[in-house]
Order: sequence, then structure tokens, then C-alpha cells
Amino acid sequence: MDIRGKNGQKTEHFTGIGVNNVDNRIKMIYGMDYGINIVSQENEGTKITILLPLRD
Repeated sequence: MDIRGKNGQKTEHFTGIGVNNVDNRIKMIYGMDYGINIVSQENEGTKITILLPLRD
């Protein structure tokens, strides 16, 4: 189950203010290509990816 719905909107897993706040701040600072992505598979586990730009 992908955390984001078909229209790209955050679903129930993003209702916690902490994760949502961090995702919004990353997007505000670095742009919409960056942020937090959570993918969960029942009986498999959850994968959390935080995408940030590479800095020199």
C-alpha cells in the first residue's frame, strides 16, 4: 500500500503532525522533488525514504 493516493495526496499515514511538518519543510526549502515517501506492504514491512539534494 502506497501512502499517497492516486492523486498524490497524503493519506491517513500522514495525519501525524510530525511527519507531515518535516515533509512540508523539506519541500518548502528544497522544492517539490524532495521530501518523505512512505510505502507499506501488509505482512512485508514499511520503507521510508527521505530525499534531500546532494550538497557540495
